[in-house]
Amino acid sequence: MLSFGDEAWRWVERLSWVVAILGIGLLVFDVRRGTHELLRQPKMQVGAYSTTTGEFRAAFKRDDLAWSGDHSEAVNLSVGIQNIGKRTAHNTVWQLLFPQYVEIARCAGGQLIGNMGYGGEPTPLKAIQGTRERFTPSTQAVTSVDVRMKSRILTWDVIVILRWDDDEELTVRLPVKMTMSTAAQ
Repeated sequence: MLSFGDEAWRWVERLSWVVAILGIGLLVFDVRRGTHELLRQPKMQVGAYSTTTGEFRAAFKRDDLAWSGDHSEAVNLSVGIQNIGKRTAHNTVWQLLFPQYVEIARCAGGQLIGNMGYGGEPTPLKAIQGTRERFTPSTQAVTSVDVRMKSRILTWDVIVILRWDDDEELTVRLPVKMTMSTAAQ
């Protein structure tokens, strides 16, 4: 016959098995949740931004960039940046680089910081820089730049360098192909 003490220890043992099984289940759940959290990343997208439709493109649309040939006339270029990922990007800095023969007349959503060397480019490029401390998912920023052409070169690139979280970087070349209006030709 079992004594009361033996019976109590048997219930303690059974209870410890229940606790162990529940603990393992919670541990597996927590590991899955932690892994899911680690896999969430910011995913930044850069593109030519249409102020009329709000869409991002891989290049500036030729129809939007008709130039009369008058060097005093400014043409607007808008570059959009958005976070399409599932996590916030922190300490975001972007730079727009323009060739020397492009004059920057006005800039909204960024600040002209002067000339900057870049990669294999033969001459320093004019740079505009913008910053945002937190770039949450589904948010966007637009840098709108009015440019004047110093020459009749109509095809060139805007280079966009985007850095976030102190180690991530995205570099995109946005082709600009302007057209001359028929009056200028």
